[in-house]
Amino acid sequence: MQPPKQNRFHELFKVAVAVKAVDSVIEIVAGLFLYFISPGMLSAIGATLIGNELEEQPRDVIWNYVANGFHHLPQGSRTFWALLLFAHGVVKLSFVIGLWKKKVWSYPLAIGAFSLFIIYQIRSIVLTPSLPLEVFTFFDILIVLLIINEYHSVHKNKTAHAA
Repeated sequence: MQPPKQNRFHELFKVAVAVKAVDSVIEIVAGLFLYFISPGMLSAIGATLIGNELEEQPRDVIWNYVANGFHHLPQGSRTFWALLLFAHGVVKLSFVIGLWKKKVWSYPLAIGAFSLFIIYQIRSIVLTPSLPLEVFTFFDILIVLLIINEYHSVHKNKTAHAA
């Protein structure tokens, strides 16, 4: 039986992995969407999503961020971003499935891959500050710490059962 503190970390780990799974699926769908939808249709969808929010709240940071993302997406980078989102989502989802199934190999690989993502995100933040990216990066750091904690717990239990 796990101590209460360890049990809370395990529950947080399960929630974090579930959130990461949803995030991964969203990235996969967004990558496919971005690849197959024309720029004109993308702008129309963006305008529909935003609606008249910018008219009501012209200084709202989130709505301006979304609006600028849809309206200023360069044609040439659309394929790049579509493939990047898709690949990033697939990689994350494969690790999430491994973590969910408690596959021991997935813990160090997920820690390494997510840490590389974090390093790239921090580099991006330094070059172009972005509040949403800072929030996602903070969340990713917490997830890596939870994975490390869970790995130690799983590894310790496997070692104890083997002895």
